This record gives sequence, C-alpha cells and structure tokens, in this order.
Amino acid sequence: MTPAKLPEPRGWTPAPPAASEDRLESLAIALDPERMSAVLAPRVRARFGGDAVIKELAIEVYRRHANRCVIRYGLDCRGGSGPRSWQVIGKVLADARGAKVYETMRRLWKLGFARKARDGIEMPEPIGYEPALAMLLQEQVGGVAVRSLIKQSADPEPCRAAARALVKLQRSGLAGGPTRRVADHLQRCHPRYPFLALACPEVAHQVRSIVHRAVAIEAALGDIEPTTLHGDFHFGQVHVEGDRVWLIDFDAVGRGDPASDVGNLSVFLKDKARRRPAAAALLEAFLDEYFARMDPRIAARIPLYEGLTHLRRACKLLRVQPPGWRARIRDMLERGVCEIDAMERSLAEATSTPGPTLSLFRSTRRETAPSQATQGFGQIQVGWQVRIKGVRAPDGLLQAVQIEDRPPTAR
Repeated sequence: MTPAKLPEPRGWTPAPPAASEDRLESLAIALDPERMSAVLAPRVRARFGGDAVIKELAIEVYRRHANRCVIRYGLDCRGGSGPRSWQVIGKVLADARGAKVYETMRRLWKLGFARKARDGIEMPEPIGYEPALAMLLQEQVGGVAVRSLIKQSADPEPCRAAARALVKLQRSGLAGGPTRRVADHLQRCHPRYPFLALACPEVAHQVRSIVHRAVAIEAALGDIEPTTLHGDFHFGQVHVEGDRVWLIDFDAVGRGDPASDVGNLSVFLKDKARRRPAAAALLEAFLDEYFARMDPRIAARIPLYEGLTHLRRACKLLRVQPPGWRARIRDMLERGVCEIDAMERSLAEATSTPGPTLSLFRSTRRETAPSQATQGFGQIQVGWQVRIKGVRAPDGLLQAVQIEDRPPTAR
C-alpha cells in the first residue's frame, strides 16, 4: 500500500524528523502503511462494523523528537454502511507512559469531556493503547488551535474559551497521584538547571536565586488545595470551532497548584505582548474568564510559576541553542528573577503588614450558626447569607466578616 498525501488541516504545522538519533524502536512499523493497516483494522471494525475495511491509509509525521513521535493517520474505509473517513492520531513514546495517559483520557472522557459535551468542551476520544508499539491512539479533534487563531485576529473570545476549558479540567475531580511540588517542576528542566549554571556561569547566580527562593516561597505558602493540572497548558492545546472547544495533550496531567498551569501560559502571552503590545488584551481576557470561575487567591501565586517557567525555557534554549541563545537566556532569567521578586512582595504584603490585612482575595458564601460577630455587625442569625471577606489579623485568624443581605434593622 502506497502512502497517500494528507490534506493540510488548519493550524497544523508538520515537523521534520529530529536530527538526533531517536529511541523509538517501533517507529519503523508506525510509519509503514501495510503494517499499520493490520494494527488499525480491528479498531476500524469496532468503530464502523464487522465488515469495515481500510482501503487506503495516509501517514504523516506531525511532530518528532528523540523520545516521542506524533503521527497523523488518514483512513479511507469501506463497509456495509458506505465509505467512511477517519482521522486518527498516534503517539509513539520511548516508554510505557502511553498506557497511563490512555487511562487518564478514558477517565476524563467519562467525567464530562466526551463528544458533544453539554458545555461544548470536549477532548479527543481515546481509541486505545498498543503496547507492542508503545503507541497511544486517539481521534483527531476538529477546530483550529487558539495559538493560530490569535495570529489571525485580535478577537479575545478564543482565549476565553481556552480559559473555560482549563477551568473544566482543573475542576474535573480527576483522581491523581501525589501533589506536584516545586521540586517536581524543577525536574522538568531539560537539561537540568545545575547544568545551565555550569554551562553559563554568567547567569549562575540568577539560576540559584530562582531555585532557592522558589523552594522557600513554597514553604511559606503552606498547604494549598490541589486541583487537576494539565501540566503543559498553552494555546496550542486548545482548539476552537464556533461554540465547540477541544482540549488536547494529556501526557503531563497530574495534581498540584492550579496557578502552575496559568503561570505557564502567562509567560508565553507576556512574551508575545512584548513583541506585539496589543496581545496584552489576550492575557487579560483569559484571566478575566478564568477568575470568574476559580478562586481569586490563585492569582497571587502565579508569579512563582512564571519564574519557574522562565527557568525551564532558559534550559531549553541551552539545549537547542538558536541564534542569540546566550543573550536570550540572560533576558529570560532576569524576567524569572523579577517574577520571584513579585511573589515575595505579595507574600510580604499578605503576612507582614501591621494590623488586619486583606487575605489573598478569598470570598466565600456560607450560612453561619448564631454567634457574636465582630464589633459593629451585631448578631448573625441562622439562615442569613454571610460573605466572608477574609479580613485577617497577622496570626491568620479571621478578624471580620461582612454581612450580605442582612435585615434592615440590623446594626
């Protein structure tokens, strides 16, 4: 069977094979039309009926790295129900991580991300995992990547759609493993950050500053309620078409501080805004939509993860070494240090201001049993709606509340 050329989908940028020798032992099979037809044939019968067959299979490499390859399969199928076209994405990985990703996708599919979800926010349908090929199979989604849409138009609506998709994932309740800490985020640096300090001694101080201060900030923050994390959230991971939205790429899903997903995205958008000031409105639209649905306290922690993202991107620059990489590393780490500075100032304002200080933007409605309120508020009765404004003393204890919808006679 001869590979056919696939039509170029919108927002799709095929990548050339990686120059370095890869570690994907099954890639020769994954790129062979005859052998992949045999692999995909049972999936086609399960999808379209027992008599369905593959008449033509087109194969195109979308992205290839040393330890993974993303492949697009275009299937032209025939059967009792007539001709069918099916677009499938195959991810070949260097290890068995694909099995875990497949199970994660199956659980999310059942948690409201399935096709034609009521809120319009979907995901690729997980098709299966082929252990002999270390290949995850999933259906290709529709729409255009938000990353491509914002290049074509200043319309902020796709950014708002991306925010809603992230909120849905973070609030999905997906059970996960241990909470990711700063140390786990540092492990994502490739090469590791100590090597960056050795290779570029002129920025070693900034590297150490970001790392050591980030760990100290995490300790000062204390326990944070974790949520589901995407782990690699950016505007290439969200596709939009009309009222429908698709969230993709669940390889790095886990649990941790939701601010880490937002911080990763904001670094990229701030970088875009430095080159194109009008892009600042895109980040504003995203944050406005996100915090209309999420705890506003998350905002105060975003600079921590912006600093870590700058460090990770600096390590990547060392790895790929594009033109001007040394100067870009220096600029990137300077911005990372500035974000850590901002995070420390936020902590200082929240914990060290004399007298009662406003907590980090928390507002919660709840009913309260009879009790003595803070001076000036009188008696709180059962059934009253109380908005806790989070005015706290330096020791963290609640200092005052504001009564919402209180009776006219209340003083």
